Amino acid sequence: MSTISSLQLAANNLNYISMMFVRCYCVVVIPLGVVGHLLSIYIFTRPALRSNPCSMYFLAAAIIGLVDACYTLPMRMIQSGFIDTDPGAHSVIFCKITWFLLYSIRGLCPWLVALACGDRILTFRNMERSKRLHVVPSNIMANQTNQNNQRTNRHMLRMLFIQVFVYCVTILAYSIATIYTSITAIQTQTVFQVAQENMIIDVLGMLTNNGPCLSFYLFTLSSALFRKELKKLFLKFNQIYEEPQNGTSRLQNLDRSRMTTKT
Repeated sequence: MSTISSLQLAANNLNYISMMFVRCYCVVVIPLGVVGHLLSIYIFTRPALRSNPCSMYFLAAAIIGLVDACYTLPMRMIQSGFIDTDPGAHSVIFCKITWFLLYSIRGLCPWLVALACGDRILTFRNMERSKRLHVVPSNIMANQTNQNNQRTNRHMLRMLFIQVFVYCVTILAYSIATIYTSITAIQTQTVFQVAQENMIIDVLGMLTNNGPCLSFYLFTLSSALFRKELKKLFLKFNQIYEEPQNGTSRLQNLDRSRMTTKT
């Protein structure tokens, strides 16, 4: 009897740890994802990146990722981060609609990344064909444009590679865990073993949101061009902030000079 109670207590502890992990993960990732995707949307609409077709897939993924951070993660936190707070438990229709939207939104980001991979493959094939045809730019301006396009393509490839890597690692780990739990589900298990598997599924399932929700930080780490456009944005905000202060200081200096001339 004591063995059963100790196993139940250990299982309850694992369930609590899993619940707290989901709650803390969502609390941290939701604001980071919202801010990051808003910045990504701005950067991918800049002229330096907007002309590249791959950036349009990244832009669409950022918009979907913003919806994911604003809807999917809060719903997951409500469902798994608290006890008896799942709205779907009280309505079958609401449950079906919620899970349909969750899986639809979650499925769009990997597909957009896959389309971006296809775009990169076609782009490099066209570049190889151009080299075989020995197309030489007729002027310096065309040569400069070609170099800029190649540089942008290299940065896009780096950004795509790091995102594909994160998607592959997180989704593969979650898939393996899901297959394992499906196999062991037909076996007799203790409550502690069930809690262990549920915790692993919850943790790995939440980590699959790293790709859709934290892509901005992956782009920032992998691309100097992305960081350059981000720096321009911060400098623009800094100029907007400093202009009123400069105007105020000029007025103060003018008032002081007038007072000095009067005395």
